[in-house]
Amino acid sequence: MKKNISITLTIIMLFIIVYFIGNGEYFVSSSQPIAQNGIVTIEEKELQEKTILKLDGEWSFYPNILIASSNSFDAYESEKIPIEVPATWNSFVEPNEEGLTVGTYHVKINVPVEGEYGLYIRSIRQSNRVFINGKDVGSKGNPSETLKDFKFENDDKYTVFAQSENLMLDIVIHVGNYNYPKSGITFPIEFGTKEAIQRDFSMKILAESFVCIGYIVFGAIYIISYSQNRK
Repeated sequence: MKKNISITLTIIMLFIIVYFIGNGEYFVSSSQPIAQNGIVTIEEKELQEKTILKLDGEWSFYPNILIASSNSFDAYESEKIPIEVPATWNSFVEPNEEGLTVGTYHVKINVPVEGEYGLYIRSIRQSNRVFINGKDVGSKGNPSETLKDFKFENDDKYTVFAQSENLMLDIVIHVGNYNYPKSGITFPIEFGTKEAIQRDFSMKILAESFVCIGYIVFGAIYIISYSQNRK
């Protein structure tokens, strides 16, 4: 009897540990919004080698259109609206004739020193493409206003990097969606130096690997316990 209780407690403890490691971000208090009117200004004391900042706050948003990063956004001023990031865009966009919804997110980041910076991106559904200072730096799927060119990917976590220009990073994100209920930038986009983002991304991969191993061990303990009790 005592053995069964010990095994049960071990399983429960292991499940709790693995669960909190895999879902820790949901239990951490959200950071203060740092984006205002589509602009983020970062002070030198905030930009340390290991610092990761969440680009939460008010971005500029252009619903129902994918604006080329080479275009002047001044020409689309009448279509610009503020949008909170992270959040769904459901109340701002409308499906086109083929059922696609699209939009362009825009934010400018002023940095204190020139250097190479990065973004950690998660869950921009269903497809997205990122431009920094006019350069295509990464994508998941292919956001498009036509269904024949639209592509989506289930793997939605990745990093992008770019060199600042004139102490600024001009970030444009194209997003496309087809019948997914909660779309847009629904998770915080994390920002930091290239070294900080790479280190943090490696730690996230390590944590996810630990979670996978933890669930495998959890399942093995359960099967062994079930087999012994059955005998």
